[in-house]
Amino acid sequence: MDPTIATSERGIWALKWSFAVLSATAVMQLVVVLLSGSVALLSDTIHNFGDAATAVPLWIAFALTRLGVSRRFTFGYRRVEDLAGMVIVLIILFSAVVAGYQAVERLINPQPVGRGRVCVLAYLRATLDSPRSTSSDVHRGRWPQRP
Repeated sequence: MDPTIATSERGIWALKWSFAVLSATAVMQLVVVLLSGSVALLSDTIHNFGDAATAVPLWIAFALTRLGVSRRFTFGYRRVEDLAGMVIVLIILFSAVVAGYQAVERLINPQPVGRGRVCVLAYLRATLDSPRSTSSDVHRGRWPQRP
């Protein structure tokens, strides 16, 4: 990861916006999931909540990294990013297990998907929102390219 992202206000600002956009998208998708019962949208909703949740440990790690060295931590808090990475992997694993469980449960006990128009609108909205949520690339150490 680019160290200037982790130690700058710009990096933390990007994480805050990433968290806000992904959380808002996930909440809107959750409403559609509750209306339609679509397991495909549920999977994407779980994915978006997982993406939003990964911003939290990274934000904490960035904040701790900025503290610098102390008497107790003579090399600073840079290793906190490794711990944040492990937490992020666990969040991703958890979201995959939940989505997989829901998919298998729906295969065993199928249910009709209602409100097809709502699902199409949600799909279109998610497709249009995808380029705006590229700030999640900051999690991987890349800044979104601006035209």
